[in-house]
Amino acid sequence: MKRKVILLICFIFTLSFIFGGCAVIEDSEESHALCEEMLGYIIQNDFEAAYGMISHVASEEDFAYVWNEMRNVMQNSKSYEIQQKNWYKSWNNGVTTTQTLFEVITDDGKVCQFSIYTMDQIDGLARIHFLDSTEFVRKTAFLPTLNIFLAIFSLACIAFSIWMLVDCLKRRLKYKALWAILTLAHAGISVQAGATGFDFNFKFMLAFPFTRVSAIPSALAVAVTAFIPLGAIIYCFIRKRLTLPKEIKEEESAS
Repeated sequence: MKRKVILLICFIFTLSFIFGGCAVIEDSEESHALCEEMLGYIIQNDFEAAYGMISHVASEEDFAYVWNEMRNVMQNSKSYEIQQKNWYKSWNNGVTTTQTLFEVITDDGKVCQFSIYTMDQIDGLARIHFLDSTEFVRKTAFLPTLNIFLAIFSLACIAFSIWMLVDCLKRRLKYKALWAILTLAHAGISVQAGATGFDFNFKFMLAFPFTRVSAIPSALAVAVTAFIPLGAIIYCFIRKRLTLPKEIKEEESAS
């Protein structure tokens, strides 16, 4: 019986890793080149060349607004580093649109989020989105340190779940497999708050998740994801009542 329970738990963990793994971010050479080209024009203050990259989908007046915003942030910059942060692909009426998000760090300490949009039927840029996240990044610089303490809390929760799992496997219980799985159940909430508004989600999963706080510079928001070992806590409080009478007598005689 114990062997079957262990195999079942291993199967659940395998599924959780397969379906709950990190999403793969595809590198886009085309978007990277377009981003480099546009940033070069911004630093050189070459409005005409920059507008030529998007003139087929945007008016000069609309682009001028975005251009002034970009120039105000990067007018004192001479060099930069870019890193691809995310990648999205969407389909609408048979048209494929790709959004690639880059983080730009300039030599004078500016941090910007630059999204490049491309479409199958359009050569070059289909749209751009620029956001100055310098102050936001500075204000949230403490989050990595906070996540160290949250990781310790998460490890304590994981240790508690394993403790309850081992306890469950040692006891004589009805539906032992079900209760063993329950000890791995974690309940959590995910809250995101920032410039884009407030979002709340409830999560339930069979895994060993970590409580964490993360900054989302592209949305100027902070996301908090907190998990507690709800299944292990429930089992801890009712495990004696679940134990079959024979095991209770054995414990009483041993004591």
